[in-house]
Amino acid sequence: MVSYGVFGALATAVHYALMAYLLGAGWFPVSASTAGAAVGALVAYAANRKWTFRAAHSSARLLRFMAVAALGLLFNAILLATIHQWLIQSIIGAQLLTTGLVFVATFLINLKWSFA
Repeated sequence: MVSYGVFGALATAVHYALMAYLLGAGWFPVSASTAGAAVGALVAYAANRKWTFRAAHSSARLLRFMAVAALGLLFNAILLATIHQWLIQSIIGAQLLTTGLVFVATFLINLKWSFA
């Protein structure tokens, strides 16, 4: 789980960096975050497949991981919009909470399904 966390942090850094860039370019917060999360998911798959789960590439594994990533994107968008609207007015604060929740959910699903 440590390596999943390390690669999750790397993917999150990519997510946040792209999000910050897109926010600066005038994108709406949820759109910027969703784009960042998509790119971060690609980074996470490549690293976790090779080093965390030490799994050979397969089309089925890639499709399962991307389905979980898509679910994570959906969770991210819904949670960010909800948390930002109702709980935390700071977009960065709202994104931090959202990231933690999505991280736990996608780890468990990937552990039990994508790389099982």
